[in-house]
Amino acid sequence: RETHVQWQARWSSARGQLARHDLPDGSSLLLDAASSAEVRYFAARRVVALARGAAFFDVARDPGRPFIVQAGGVRVTVLGTRFGVEVVPGSDGREGVTVQVESGRVRGESDAAGGVLHELGAGEGLRLEGAAAVRTRAAPGDAASWRHGELVFAESTLGEALRVTARWLGVSDLRSFGHRSRLR
Repeated sequence: RETHVQWQARWSSARGQLARHDLPDGSSLLLDAASSAEVRYFAARRVVALARGAAFFDVARDPGRPFIVQAGGVRVTVLGTRFGVEVVPGSDGREGVTVQVESGRVRGESDAAGGVLHELGAGEGLRLEGAAAVRTRAAPGDAASWRHGELVFAESTLGEALRVTARWLGVSDLRSFGHRSRLR
């Protein structure tokens, strides 16, 4: 019963396009441009594997079945909330993950950080890269700003910003841009 999948779906969004999907429990998932996710519901948990890009979740509360997002070695667990998760290239070439909470509370943990838990509430964010974790603050409505047609790069390198922008503009090869320049 614990390992039997009750419902599943796999979705991807095209470059420059958002894709909204309603889930069977009343939750919803909004994929950013050039993103992909797989959703699986089990009897005791709901699991989303974010393979690439970013997603914003509006999760229906179900205390008996937590909602778990797995992305780049990071696990985010919630019961009911609105939050964004993004897989981002790290400064050393490894993937990092950012989490931004619009409302409610989430718990984030990284496999590389030895299971350290980070509790986040509305307006709080977290960037996890390997064992490093950096907490951030922003207005709750700024979570996953791409939903509103904005791309914000306050704490990003130029290379990271260009890779995210490529999901929207179709720039095909940004590997030649370094990780040393910082946006101010």
